[in-house]
Amino acid sequence: MKKIFLLLVTSILGVSCVSDDMIPEKLDFKQLDPFESKMATIKEDYKTIIKVDNQIICETSIAIPYLIEKGKTATVEYQLLTKDGYENGGYAIHQFMAMFEDTRNGDNDYNDFVSYITVVDKFYAVEEHFTSAPWYKRTIYAQPSVYIQPLALGASKDFEFGIKFPNGEIWMATPNSVRADLFDSKVGYINVDYVDWPIPESYLLTGNLEHLKKHTTQPYVVNSESPFLQRINPFIVINPGDTLYLAIYDHNLEQNNYNNVVNAKGYPYGIALPKTPWTREKINISTAYRNFESWIQGTSQTLNINDFDATKLVNSSVVQSQVLGSPQSLFSK
Repeated sequence: MKKIFLLLVTSILGVSCVSDDMIPEKLDFKQLDPFESKMATIKEDYKTIIKVDNQIICETSIAIPYLIEKGKTATVEYQLLTKDGYENGGYAIHQFMAMFEDTRNGDNDYNDFVSYITVVDKFYAVEEHFTSAPWYKRTIYAQPSVYIQPLALGASKDFEFGIKFPNGEIWMATPNSVRADLFDSKVGYINVDYVDWPIPESYLLTGNLEHLKKHTTQPYVVNSESPFLQRINPFIVINPGDTLYLAIYDHNLEQNNYNNVVNAKGYPYGIALPKTPWTREKINISTAYRNFESWIQGTSQTLNINDFDATKLVNSSVVQSQVLGSPQSLFSK
């Protein structure tokens, strides 16, 4: 073995130190190398797992080269990139934007689906009286209604949208797809470009009963000391069994670990935040909201929606005029 190694070193030195007027005999290093290089293939939203002799030699979600021993056969598997949902998180404020990416490794413009969510609380008490101690019991029930106003659709593929409530109830607001059920099956990108006044026909106006969705939950018991802290969990289903939840723009409001709702690059799959314009198509949100990177890295507690580059966003005045502050009023007419 030592002789072989010495021969190889000598050959390398001999090739690298020849003069220009010499014509060395080329050495075929491929014949000496016991490994060959191959490229790992990837599928969107999946992790590639490559095994040889039932042992994992490569595990990746990006296309990278890997080495395999010559004469060996590799098996390739694709494993769905899933994480636990934001089951106990959600948002406890009564009105907020919900901005989603439609994939686990997207372009981070967060306009694949944008909606405005309004929660209207309803509480009532049930009193029970007994002939022995305890003599009295008072139970507080909640039965909120939620209203969804679709605003923008920058996705090219279909997915579903729903909300999970504190009592475990799940409302699928779009049993067919977001595009079909909220945007009239209109093709192409919707409301993700800059428009000015007067609003052109290409902009889909959604502040009407035709596009709004409403759902009232079943009654459920709440803590009588803090009945208003009812967190809901909006989500999209991008593939069967693969659900993406929202992160919250303020880390102080989070109930679960922030890492439960971010991808491998540290970007959240969706963001819940106050009323604000969304980014234009194919523009990374980190270039629009200036402290976005420090927010996802945890050095800033809150995503500052007041520090932005207006050239990267849709028209703020149009957003403010079209988002409904009281969608419930339309249902009472």
